[in-house]
Amino acid sequence: MHARRWLDLGALFVLASLLGLVVAGAVHDRGMAVDDAYITFRYADNLQQGLGLRWNADSPPCEGYTNFTYVLGLAALRALGLAPLDGALLLANLSLVGIVALAWSATRGAGRWRALALAPIVLLFATDTLEVHASRGLETCLFAFLASLTVTAQARLAAAAATRRRHAVAAAAAATLLFLTRPDGVLLASCGFVAVAWLVRGERQRWRHLLLAVAVWLAAGLVYAAFKLAVFGYLLPNAFYMKSGGGRFQGIDETLAFVRAFPLPLALLLLAAAASPCWWRPRTRPLGQHDAFAFLATVVTVAWLAYSAKIVHEIGYAFRFAWPLLPLVLLAACRSLSGIGARLEACRLGRAWPIAPVALLLALSAALPQQRALLAQLRRPPPHDPYTSMFLRLGEAIRDTGIAPQLTLYCTHAGATPWAAGAHHVDRAGLVDDGYCLRTPLAERARYEANLRLDVISWHLFPAAPGATDFDGDGRASSSSYLRQWCLGLDPGMDTGLRKALEGRDLGDRKRDLYTEMLFLREVATFVGEMRTGQRRWRTFVYVAKTSPHHDRLVQHLSRRVDIPAANVDFDGWPQ
Repeated sequence: MHARRWLDLGALFVLASLLGLVVAGAVHDRGMAVDDAYITFRYADNLQQGLGLRWNADSPPCEGYTNFTYVLGLAALRALGLAPLDGALLLANLSLVGIVALAWSATRGAGRWRALALAPIVLLFATDTLEVHASRGLETCLFAFLASLTVTAQARLAAAAATRRRHAVAAAAAATLLFLTRPDGVLLASCGFVAVAWLVRGERQRWRHLLLAVAVWLAAGLVYAAFKLAVFGYLLPNAFYMKSGGGRFQGIDETLAFVRAFPLPLALLLLAAAASPCWWRPRTRPLGQHDAFAFLATVVTVAWLAYSAKIVHEIGYAFRFAWPLLPLVLLAACRSLSGIGARLEACRLGRAWPIAPVALLLALSAALPQQRALLAQLRRPPPHDPYTSMFLRLGEAIRDTGIAPQLTLYCTHAGATPWAAGAHHVDRAGLVDDGYCLRTPLAERARYEANLRLDVISWHLFPAAPGATDFDGDGRASSSSYLRQWCLGLDPGMDTGLRKALEGRDLGDRKRDLYTEMLFLREVATFVGEMRTGQRRWRTFVYVAKTSPHHDRLVQHLSRRVDIPAANVDFDGWPQ
């Protein structure tokens, strides 16, 4: 018992140290919060201020977010005085603590082999993606924790020594929080419940408790659906119409990249699933929770990867949409090794327990390079995402006019700029704007666009040259390497979502559509200048609408705040 206590303390120290370093790295890198995070921040701010789930204070409620519980959490923390970015850091890193706590709890039965069972979760700290998702301001870590918690509760429902109603309620509650945090949680939780149904077939008591869990979960879903219909008038969030990809599988490349990046965790899951008696056990043999967890995790992983291959992975940095699988897979490996440890403890091989801390040390050695990189990172000045920083600077410039609440901002970067500006925002991409959402009929979209009264326009295109009428006849457009290589889709490094959207389209059609927008900008707006990102990606050009009642004031103010005045803009290349 004495040796076991010291082993547990040593393992706990290793996990706490690794976790503490990741949290420190996330706080250090809080300036890397991505533009999408500010969508949630704006919804949370409006909710906390009593405006409801609205993107614009003077517009109807809309579901331009996909993380309801995250919005609620940030709004609650905002009411307590915590800024949105700080609240996001808190929720993300508490979720990491929760993932480690689940691993610690899952390995209690391993006895002196607990260090071996904890080795897989240490591998999570060997990746450079953990600190990324902890610092970017999104719900990724929270979703990963809730996915792991849901499978944990479902495995207990399938294989606890004696299931009770509280097990059913716990499984339903975890599954409900999962789909409230991201809509794809419906797929994952339902696959888990189907797997539980297969495991408990013929066991009357467990079947009744499973039916209770599913009934509570479905009832919660119906209440949420009724709430959405009453508040928004529709069920699916705006992002669905952008990310679903129609009938095509547009995320295959990104999904295969995820599998190639993490072959060891996925291989551990496959081994655990193959060794599980869930596939062949006789009805008379009791099922361990570690076996049930491995089986459920495998079913959920297959469904998750299929879903990942289906959706559009636009702005999918660090495997953003598939990454929550990683903690779940490693947690399954922890549980399987815990079951093996329990069996070793009960047989003669139990005396070989010194192998366990050796395995933990090997896992720690695999994580050390990433920890050294984190330590080196902490010694450098805090970084800032160049795109988000630029978006924030533009928003602050609009806010500093002193008339931001009276202004309408027209731009597709839907997060940081409108959040910092505090202006009414029109999103041409339709992510946060119902008027442009693909769910809205074309005739309604046309009426909406015709009635727009714009003030500030931020766009990735510069205006057509004076007198020019088509792309090839516009000297500065046809010679621009930025337009040809990036905006027309000829650069292989452009954003994945747009590149796939342009595939198969005739180059002449692309030119015509692009130049139509450039003509629009020339005719309706005054070109003020460009905001600099220092990256070879999308550029941001700033305009003031000619019909704006604040035209002269805005041109004068923004001309002083843009990075490159209109007269100095390089139309051919990317400013560095």
